Amino acid sequence: MKAPVSIEFPKEMQDNASYTRKRPAGFRYRAGFTEAIFIKSLQAEILHQFYSLKLAYLELFECRVHQPITVKFSTAQPDLFLVYILDGRFTFYTADEKEIVDTAQGQYYADYTPAGTYSVTLAPGNHAILYIVISPEWLDKTRGSFPDLQALMDKVITKSKEIEVLPHRFIDEHIEMLLFKLEKCHAENKMKLELRIYEIIEQLLSAYNASLKLGGKLLSPEQKNNLRIIRSYLTETITNGKTETINSLAERFEINSRTLRRQHRFIYGISLQHFITQKRMQQAHNMLKNDKMTITLVAEQLGFFSPSAFTRQFIRFFGYPPSDLFDR
Repeated sequence: MKAPVSIEFPKEMQDNASYTRKRPAGFRYRAGFTEAIFIKSLQAEILHQFYSLKLAYLELFECRVHQPITVKFSTAQPDLFLVYILDGRFTFYTADEKEIVDTAQGQYYADYTPAGTYSVTLAPGNHAILYIVISPEWLDKTRGSFPDLQALMDKVITKSKEIEVLPHRFIDEHIEMLLFKLEKCHAENKMKLELRIYEIIEQLLSAYNASLKLGGKLLSPEQKNNLRIIRSYLTETITNGKTETINSLAERFEINSRTLRRQHRFIYGISLQHFITQKRMQQAHNMLKNDKMTITLVAEQLGFFSPSAFTRQFIRFFGYPPSDLFDR
């Protein structure tokens, strides 16, 4: 299977990047059976490991990002992706900058990605992602084996133009074990190696398919679209220096607050309150660092009970007090 994704790094990164086939020390994930490219630039250091099989393709990216970067990528054909976030955070967008998915360390999911151009943003820090692409031929052969994934598989086979992201799940001990076995795969010949890789991928598909049954009834496209609208509204509101509670959101969008909480966790793998906290802290950082606002004013605008309550939340989120930003 040919590489399904073509990656384009930012021009400023390309201009000063060096490339080597060696795997440098200090990177956590090292899949010895893969090919590897190490990319080093002022903006980031990236260890890119990849392996192509006849019916599947896998890529493992481990990044040390020094400056915020946006990486563009394109897919030549529609594909089914199994995505595992091993470290950090990844936010994916369409070509017109609509958020597709925002996912963090310890989560995994399946998605159907039509042919097109997309992008992912990476903040400073360490990030690692593994994705496995399943060929339409394999999906057709395994029809009926993964009934809860079947609708997604059918999209690949029929080349639908609609993006579909299935619910996030947390990487538990069973998934960790399978990913570890995949990373450490080896055999005395290529045929046995690839047979083992196929077996592990099939187990990962089975595990995700089983998790969908445990999650209850899948949300309708209308429900998922409503969640995207709510998240976009919430992001815009907080970016404008305002605050919103779950109850006020539920009232505004005419949905039961418990239902809203449940649906958000089901689709995105994190609580809605956690998402609100993330956005508030990101905006607080921007208001303090870039807008040079005082801690008291930021706390007031973002709806905190007091500056001290805001400071405690800031420290829990970033690991340092907001006053440190004034010295940076």
